[in-house]
Amino acid sequence: MHDKNHDTFFDENTQEEQASNQLLSMINGYEKKIRTDIKAGTKVTGTVSRIGSEFIFVDIGSRNEAMIKVLEFASEEGGVSVKPGDKISAFVESNNSDEIMLSKSIGGSSAPVQDLFDALNNKIPVQGKVTGVSTSGLNVKIMGHKAFCPISQIEIKFTDDVNTYLGKNLDFMISRITEGGRNIVLSRIPLLEQNYDAKLDE
Repeated sequence: MHDKNHDTFFDENTQEEQASNQLLSMINGYEKKIRTDIKAGTKVTGTVSRIGSEFIFVDIGSRNEAMIKVLEFASEEGGVSVKPGDKISAFVESNNSDEIMLSKSIGGSSAPVQDLFDALNNKIPVQGKVTGVSTSGLNVKIMGHKAFCPISQIEIKFTDDVNTYLGKNLDFMISRITEGGRNIVLSRIPLLEQNYDAKLDE
């Protein structure tokens, strides 16, 4: 004799297994997207959730909060220029399963020339130190590489007082790289224009 209750039990059990497998697949797919969708060099916008002693924690819509150093938002008065709830934009410096590190620009004492090409292609600001000045512009050291910023690219309004920049650490955009990294041209104009537009929106 055929037991209908027995069939119903297995049908319900199979449906539950299918639903469970679908949910597990969705979770795995979501986690995979989180790990691969936010890559180094990607520009992201998020909301400041909290501020610690060393890091600012930012909600960028990922499973883990992203972090950026408090020093990057230090104000002239010695405080922090952002607060919880503020929107900020930054670049992904690194991303692993445990943490996502952000930065407003990339820098360091040394780096392979490929990092400079990545910064150029992904439009990531780089930090450099002005090591020399001339009537034509600024000599800059960025991540161990010599670079040059033409005088017309230092400020939005033309400046001929280049001596005031000597020894300063400044953010630049890389305009072009030629000769395998031996000729690197920089500009500050895009960053200054971004800051100007941001102030107009406030």
